[in-house]
Amino acid sequence: AALGGFALLPPAEPAGGRAGPAGAGTVIAAALRGPTVVAVSVGAALCVDPMLAHSVGFQLSCAAALGLTLGTGPLTGALGGGRLARLAAPTLVAQLATAPLSWTLFGVTPAIAIVANRLATPVAGAVMLVGLPAGLVAAALPDALAALVMFPVAAMVRWVWWVAHAGARLDTAVWVDLACWAGVVAWIAARLRTVHRRDAPLP
Repeated sequence: AALGGFALLPPAEPAGGRAGPAGAGTVIAAALRGPTVVAVSVGAALCVDPMLAHSVGFQLSCAAALGLTLGTGPLTGALGGGRLARLAAPTLVAQLATAPLSWTLFGVTPAIAIVANRLATPVAGAVMLVGLPAGLVAAALPDALAALVMFPVAAMVRWVWWVAHAGARLDTAVWVDLACWAGVVAWIAARLRTVHRRDAPLP
């Protein structure tokens, strides 16, 4: 229901058309524990608009949805399974799942994005969750009260902007970014092996 309401907000925007089916497929697939639902949702979107296949944004959305379906659970367990792990795992999985396509088209993503996404993504989600109802309330209030109601939203938006601005100013060499990404992948692989050994049945 939430995704349906979101899809109605930007009906003319291609991003909404991409994110809706991909998000729905991810949510349903997570509940059913199978990537088949992602394939069905992607196929349905392509039946409605076959030209989406040529959209880089749609390709990135599909890669992220499949990565979230297959990798969120294992990575959350590898990171300890706590609240912080549940917050960090989805964004990190989506980043890694889209990396091959993104790097091929746009070049290597700066390694600072690993930290920036962890700092900005939870707040950006809160902006969407709080901002829409707060905006509706603020629209019916005098300016002074409206500014007070919207102050938390403005502060969160400012935080996301600051994180993005600070990350963009850190210009690192490509080899440094590649080394950092390789280190992250190696660390995740080591954590997954540790969890696999721990959960393996005794002989």
